[in-house]
Amino acid sequence: HVPELALVRFVVEDYDKTSKNDFVGQFTLPFTCIQPGYRHIHLLSKDGTSIPPSSLFVNVRITKLT
Repeated sequence: HVPELALVRFVVEDYDKTSKNDFVGQFTLPFTCIQPGYRHIHLLSKDGTSIPPSSLFVNVRITKLT
């Protein structure tokens, strides 16, 4: 296991049964940068520019697998 190389990607898409899913925003960060607790994940466009005020409000819990 190499957590230093792991990435976590959040992707938001507009789901629609009549057409393909439309990309809304995304954010990718190294696993080692994630801190437990409530966090705002600010979304970026496909070209990496900020999409204010869009964000995800997440509760992060990290547990070790044995």
